[in-house]
Amino acid sequence: YDLGSGLLRKPEGMILAGEPDVRSSLNSGADLVTFSGDKLLGGPQAGIILGRKSLLEKISQAPLMRAVRVDKFTIAALNVVLSWYRTNEMMQANIPIFGLLKQTAAELRAKAEKLQKELQKININCETVASSAQMGGGTLPGQTISSYAVRLLSPAHDRKFAADTFRLLLQGDAPVLGILREGNLLFDIMAVEKQELSIIVERMHRIMVERIHKTKKTEED
Repeated sequence: YDLGSGLLRKPEGMILAGEPDVRSSLNSGADLVTFSGDKLLGGPQAGIILGRKSLLEKISQAPLMRAVRVDKFTIAALNVVLSWYRTNEMMQANIPIFGLLKQTAAELRAKAEKLQKELQKININCETVASSAQMGGGTLPGQTISSYAVRLLSPAHDRKFAADTFRLLLQGDAPVLGILREGNLLFDIMAVEKQELSIIVERMHRIMVERIHKTKKTEED
């Protein structure tokens, strides 16, 4: 059974009950389960096979194993990452996705409001709104997560403000991926760490300054 991505095990109290995990796949009767070390574990690039010992022994003796086996550095990294899955506390402390999913609605709103205030300090008109984040395409496709976002309020005279700003944010040394939704540009706060808020503010400040200079140059010409 090729699990591909998903979960090693299901942490308690998170919205992951419907996502396939390695343990339940083995318990359901699969002889062999394969999955990705990076996509499923959040660890190093590797392919992992679990299952019946007799079948694993045959696989380990196949000539192809010499070409595809992982090196000692990958094994060492896997050993560390796997140790983080022993308890829910270790998972949330060491694996970013589980720490982000642990955030409460109050924490998300507070983070969004902090970003809103910082953007308003540099004269960017914005507001905090309820939002819906997503896990991604491979894991829990279609599953939405209640979140908060900061929505930029476009100037009435500039209909391309959101799309142009979205494009400009992707350029440079520290690309910022916003969300274009119904003609507005939003920064959903779910996957933004507190220390990353300053990156968004700095990039927005640079874009606004460049726009002012461009407008002045156009007027002078």
